[in-house]
Amino acid sequence: MSSLILLNTLKSGLDPSLQKQLDSNPSLSKEAEKYLHEILLNDDLLSTDAFTTTTTTATAAATVTSPAHGALSNAAVTTPTREFSQPQSQVKTIVEEIAELDLHKHKINQELSTLTNDNRDLIIEVNQDLNDVNHKLSIDYPHYIELLLKILENDTNAQNSLPSDHHQPRQPRQQQQQQQQQQQQQHQIGNDHHHHHHHHHQHHSSISSIHNKLQNHDKSLLQSIELDSQILGNMDFILDILELPTLCKLCILQGNYQESLEISMYAKSLIIRFPNLQIFKTIAEQIDNELHLMLKGLIKLLNTDLRQNHILKIFQILNKLDTISGKVLHRIYLNSRFKFITNEISSIKPILKFNKLTYLKRYVEIYREHLYASLSMYNTIFKEEVNLILLNEFVTSLGYALCDEFIKYLPTIKSQVIGISDGNEASIEAQLELNNAIDGLLLQLIYLSKSLSNFQFDFEPILLSQLCYKHELFTEKSWVDNLNKVKKHR
Repeated sequence: MSSLILLNTLKSGLDPSLQKQLDSNPSLSKEAEKYLHEILLNDDLLSTDAFTTTTTTATAAATVTSPAHGALSNAAVTTPTREFSQPQSQVKTIVEEIAELDLHKHKINQELSTLTNDNRDLIIEVNQDLNDVNHKLSIDYPHYIELLLKILENDTNAQNSLPSDHHQPRQPRQQQQQQQQQQQQQHQIGNDHHHHHHHHHQHHSSISSIHNKLQNHDKSLLQSIELDSQILGNMDFILDILELPTLCKLCILQGNYQESLEISMYAKSLIIRFPNLQIFKTIAEQIDNELHLMLKGLIKLLNTDLRQNHILKIFQILNKLDTISGKVLHRIYLNSRFKFITNEISSIKPILKFNKLTYLKRYVEIYREHLYASLSMYNTIFKEEVNLILLNEFVTSLGYALCDEFIKYLPTIKSQVIGISDGNEASIEAQLELNNAIDGLLLQLIYLSKSLSNFQFDFEPILLSQLCYKHELFTEKSWVDNLNKVKKHR
């Protein structure tokens, strides 16, 4: 059954005449099926053991009678034999032979790929030269040949259009008419000679102009080929320059701000070296746009809680930008620190719902922590370029904001002290605890004002004016007592 299936499968690949013989001759079909069956039962033929090249030829005279032709055909079957001998190292199996051939093929493909990659520039140049030659042979040369043929045809038509009677004088009737006719003929011959010379000169000038055009076209074509070759030879360098804006953007996204500034400087140096090339100006504009986005991002970053070394690095980068002056840097720093401190204060607003005294304490703590650090970093960044006017506005604005919060919420806290007046021991302890908390709050204010005095700024006049004298939230005596405590500890 399996041999019949194999026969039907192999029959589709035979010649149509052989297929007809198998279909029309049952004996031939049975003989072929029997032969395939013997092959399938032969384990030696299907084995993958060592297979040598020694063969024996067994000729089976299978006589086939074709009904159409009545001819006899002999089929010679050659079957290989297996030599069962001791295994030898040089004997290889069919599988090993196939594997070695595949490996050899793979090596050849690798060599071809390497050879093609090493000579890719030459391949590109040869391909371009072939395209140019093909363009010349198929388009340019037929066009110029057509022009030459038209010029020659025009010259031939001009010569044929000359009147023939000028070359053949008439038969005179009288001698006087003959003389006049001879004079006219001589004059006409001179004109014809001049006309022919003029046409010859035009023909020569036309050919010269075409020759010059061909030479100019060849020169321009050679220049174009040389230019294209130079472009292909420097393609990597050209791509590097065109990718400078993208590279600058990647550096900014990864936080490599110094490298982005170096890219900008390199683009500007290209403009100085090649001032007439618009492509370099376009690249520099794209890089400037990326640096502008970087500037916005750094300013937003300054509004967050950064370490001092990070702030210092940011201003070192901003100081190298041509778009920002020194005065603007002062304003950027103070404005960003002001926003950061106000954002920190806004984050503690929910405490007001539970305890106003705790809110005021946290308010003063934020000032003591971040205001002192901001002034210290300002002096570190700008050193001898300190702008006292801007600093005074910065400190004064924060000082009045602090006073406004105390004026708004401290009276409510003090009213709680007045409300505790039952006279029992618990109420007295609560009243003393609240008074001590208010004194501690005043002590924190004094510490804050004294810490700012290191930078030639003092909150104390503002606090005394607003909280002691104008709104009388604290007494002068309590202020002096807490001030003495600070002096003792210092």
